[in-house]
Amino acid sequence: MEIETIVIYAGITIFSFGLFIISILGLRKHRTIKILFVTLAFLMFFIRGVILSLSLINNLSKEIVSSSFFWLLDLIILALLLIATIKR
Repeated sequence: MEIETIVIYAGITIFSFGLFIISILGLRKHRTIKILFVTLAFLMFFIRGVILSLSLINNLSKEIVSSSFFWLLDLIILALLLIATIKR
């Protein structure tokens, strides 16, 4: 695996974890349903990053990225962000 791919996957995982932590802090302060959905989206994005990173260790990146489960995670993330956007 190329070093650029490793750096990108690690960056995605670390950045999404940071956003997840920040959103948890915001949720603790404001306790709104919108922030809850954003927090869940960042959690799912972090899980996605962990799966990508683990796929590098096991040389499964092509199988993981093309699997239905991986694309389902993307769909869940988008749905959670949409709900957070349109929720009053």
